[in-house]
Amino acid sequence: MPQFTKTILIDAPRSEVWRTLADLEAVELYSPSVKTATYTSDEREGVGASRYCDFHGPGSVNERVINWDEGERLGIHIEKGFPAENVIADFRLRDEDGGTRVDVHFSYERKYGPIGALMDRLMMRSYAEKAMHSLVKGLKRHTETGERQEPRSRTRA
Repeated sequence: MPQFTKTILIDAPRSEVWRTLADLEAVELYSPSVKTATYTSDEREGVGASRYCDFHGPGSVNERVINWDEGERLGIHIEKGFPAENVIADFRLRDEDGGTRVDVHFSYERKYGPIGALMDRLMMRSYAEKAMHSLVKGLKRHTETGERQEPRSRTRA
């Protein structure tokens, strides 16, 4: 199972970082790939809350919250739109150096057997790592400055 972790230190209290992450529609403000994000569930918080994200450029994903530990952990299952299975982005927050350390652990299972393994080596893992790197940088920028992250086309990953 391919997996990696991206870490960033944000100069803001954990409660502020959590407030941004917990607002599932706010991802469009800090992820350079996401054009719009809308709730697809009646729940706005907690396990079971879900969203649809439309990307700049081609593509979209459906995501559902699978872990919710207020102020500490947000686990997102990407249910549709990524060419793999059991795709999980697990955000963990903790106080560090007067700010908030955010660790995002990303994991997925390859599809398509040996062809999927080749696709993963040639492009999927690289794309996923770049996307998560851009996302945490955007989260930092948005949380610290309030500025919206500039769009990035998926084709330039």
